[in-house]
Amino acid sequence: MVKYETRFVFLLDPKKGEDYGNDYIPPGRFLSELGQLVTKLDLIKPLPTGTTFYRGRAHQPSLLVRLPEGLAAPPQNAARFANRMSPVGIPMFYGATDVETCLAELCHGPDETACTVGSFITARPFNVLDLTRLPPVPGTFSRPSPMKMKRLELRFLHAFSHDISRPVERDELIHIEYVPTQVVTEYFRRAYRTKNGEPIQGILYPSAKRSASACCVLFFENEQTWMVSPGWQDEVKKDLSGKGPFKWWLGLVPRSKRTFTLGRDMTWARAKATGKQGPRSSRDK
Repeated sequence: MVKYETRFVFLLDPKKGEDYGNDYIPPGRFLSELGQLVTKLDLIKPLPTGTTFYRGRAHQPSLLVRLPEGLAAPPQNAARFANRMSPVGIPMFYGATDVETCLAELCHGPDETACTVGSFITARPFNVLDLTRLPPVPGTFSRPSPMKMKRLELRFLHAFSHDISRPVERDELIHIEYVPTQVVTEYFRRAYRTKNGEPIQGILYPSAKRSASACCVLFFENEQTWMVSPGWQDEVKKDLSGKGPFKWWLGLVPRSKRTFTLGRDMTWARAKATGKQGPRSSRDK
């Protein structure tokens, strides 16, 4: 429906009053039903303070990546590409649980033959939706069990996890196939609450490139990331309009920055440190 019929008012049910059988869920009720399923399956995972994620950025070899803003989520005016979980103009922090997965998942342009990677730690505990530990889908002829009663719902969650794990086309087009997963992600970001009434701050999902590893999308923007230093978690700041105070959510670990270059075999290899600093990228300003 959100791909081909109505993009922004799908909560209205065009089939209201009609009988479409027991398997039909009205669009306006679908997201809440999905939230209830996630709660029943206990898929919310608390992340402790100090959890580490890795984020990389491909760039031209001559450009300097400023820290921490150059490795954090892009600012709003630089979020120019649609992603499977975030539309154009709404930045999010995409990362991985290890460097190898971070490099494998990285998208790059034809001139972006260098890559800078850094490690980030969380400033305080928060909840995430963990799609890396979904229960298996029971077979059609398996023995009756509580999980078999949720067979269709589990199939949907596995399909959703597969969709958001797929590679993203990096161009200026707005991909309508991304819209459904963007809608679901926004529901979990803005509306979903846990059993205790708490929000979640991200989603963990399996890597499409390395099956045993995980990726993340965290709902933190560029201005919510800083450098790790003594007492940094408790520092507060105000935005340009004077609103606040705000606390940091992610911290870039000092000296965790590593540079890789793209080889002829299209894989990333650790580059030798040259000490040269190229011109600053406009995306880092």
